Amino acid sequence: MRLFIAVNLTSEVKLAIRKAIDHFPISDPPWRWVKEDALHITLKFLGETPENHIPKIATHLEQVCSTHSPFSIELADLSGFPNLTRPRVLFFRIEEGAEGLEQLSTEINSVLEEEMNMPKEEKRFRAHITVARVKQPIPHDVALWLTEVPALSSVSQTVHSVDLMKSELRREGARYHIVKEIALKS
Repeated sequence: MRLFIAVNLTSEVKLAIRKAIDHFPISDPPWRWVKEDALHITLKFLGETPENHIPKIATHLEQVCSTHSPFSIELADLSGFPNLTRPRVLFFRIEEGAEGLEQLSTEINSVLEEEMNMPKEEKRFRAHITVARVKQPIPHDVALWLTEVPALSSVSQTVHSVDLMKSELRREGARYHIVKEIALKS
C-alpha cells in the first residue's frame, strides 16, 4: 500500500482554496491543479508499505498524538517550490500553526525511524498545502502574476486529528482514502 500521514482539511478550507483557484488571474495555466478533495497537509510520506505494518504505525501515531492538544492553523500567501520564478509545485503557506505541524511531523519521523526503521525525511518540514503541480517552465509574465495572488490569511481551521492515508495512483490523478484517523489529546 502507498501510504502517507496527513492533516486533512475542513470542507470550508477546501472551498476557500477552490474559490481562490477559480478566480486565479491566469485562465489557461501551464500546470495541473490539485483536485479539491485531494487537498491536505502532508506530515510524512511513507511510500509503499506492507499492509501488516498499519497497526504498528497507527500505535506509534497514537503515541505521538496523545501528547499534542488541538491547535489552529491559518493559511498565508501563495508560494512555490523551489520558488515562484521557477516553481515545480505551487502551494499556500501555513503561517499560524506551522510550528505545531512541524512538531508533529518531527515526532512522527523520529518515532517511525526509531521503532520501525523507516527512513527519516531529509528535507526540513515546511507547512503548506499543495494546490498545483507544474510540469514545464512557466513564462516570466505568469511568474509575475503568481506574486500578485492574494493571501488566504482569513482561512483557518482547528487541527483535531492526524490521518494515516492510502494513496491510489490513477490516470486521472491520485485518490486518497483515510486508513486510520488518530485524534489529538482532548
